[in-house]
Amino acid sequence: MTFALIHQVVVTGLLFAFTMMMGVGLTLSVVAVLTVVFRDRIAYLMRTRPRLLGSVSRATGGFAGLVLVAVAAAEIANWLAFT
Repeated sequence: MTFALIHQVVVTGLLFAFTMMMGVGLTLSVVAVLTVVFRDRIAYLMRTRPRLLGSVSRATGGFAGLVLVAVAAAEIANWLAFT
């Protein structure tokens, strides 16, 4: 919005802010609906297969960590190439 005010396009800034607000609201609504719909299934899964959920959780965390390390390594390599 500040950028839009500086460049004197207030309507564009307001439309952008409204669009962002709608996107956040839609995302939160979808997460809330999915939480209510799948609450019983997740509770059942947690009661019957806790080791499976633990393994999936650790694997997901490990994969996310590897992706972050790979991105950091690529960024460092790009930074070293320019110096």
